Amino acid sequence: MKNKYIFGILSLILICILFYLYTYNSKQKFEFSKNHVYEYEFAVMNKSFKRDLERSVILYKSFEKYFINAENTPFFIVIPLKDWQLFLDRFNTLKSNNEIKKIPNFMTEQEIFQRCGDEDISEDGGKAQQVVKLCFGSTKLARNYLMMDSDNYFLRNFDYKILFDNYIPKTTSWKLPNSVIEDSKKLYLGYGTSPILRNQERMTAYDMRMFMKEFFGNKHSKHYGFVISPFLFNSDALFRMKDFIKEKGGYKFSHLIKLIGFEMQWYGEYVLQHEHFIPMNGIFKHIGSPDECHSENPSQDNYGFWFQSIIYEKDSMRDNPKLVYKRPEHCPVEIPQH
Repeated sequence: MKNKYIFGILSLILICILFYLYTYNSKQKFEFSKNHVYEYEFAVMNKSFKRDLERSVILYKSFEKYFINAENTPFFIVIPLKDWQLFLDRFNTLKSNNEIKKIPNFMTEQEIFQRCGDEDISEDGGKAQQVVKLCFGSTKLARNYLMMDSDNYFLRNFDYKILFDNYIPKTTSWKLPNSVIEDSKKLYLGYGTSPILRNQERMTAYDMRMFMKEFFGNKHSKHYGFVISPFLFNSDALFRMKDFIKEKGGYKFSHLIKLIGFEMQWYGEYVLQHEHFIPMNGIFKHIGSPDECHSENPSQDNYGFWFQSIIYEKDSMRDNPKLVYKRPEHCPVEIPQH
């Protein structure tokens, strides 16, 4: 009888310990996302401009149609100040014609740069859009935001909860095979001016990736690709990344982008080395050739299409490292009806 009593007490103590460890671990994971106060827990952000207006319209229509709880999910479109009236008029017309249910939230690049405390490089459209994607977290509008390019659109119902694992945001990525790593050593890419790196005119794709690793501490030897759209950003991680590069040399996001214009790769390398890294495959099918543009049926693991650029090149990457990017005008412009 006495042994049964002691066993019961020990069992109760063990249960209490296990419960404490579980709640403590869950709290720690939850606190990972509670470093700042935000207006929203989750939002969608699209960086666009005049030439991509109609693509943003297609994206937004697909968002309203397929995004679960879209009516309660804030959707931000960041545009150059000069394009403000154009976008506002277009979306107001859509609303008046009952083609959309509500108007998305519009913000200017200049507002994002100001709230981020970064340089206004809006005159350089390519680099500006990359800095905006990193700086959006500094607005404290959303704790997490799904960055979507204008050349994205949904094709079936999507629940953003799949982007998280017990409150921790996943990082869209793919582990690079050895063949891609070797090819990247022969692919030379140009870059702009930056105080971070001097006296070097060109870097290979491999050099760029290794530079990012070393910049953030080179704590691992894994090679991942992070240039995937749509892409989930966590604002708390971006604040810590912002502090890291400031302490490293007074740098800002614009310095990183002027050196190497791959904002998602910068963020991914930082998360891989300094945050909770949970890899996740891309949620959209990437269109890599003109023939694929006419497919309207994404696979079970894909929720839409991403056709940001199509690469046309006569020779292989190894023989002809110069890539020519063209926007796929022949890809679908109508959202398929299911």
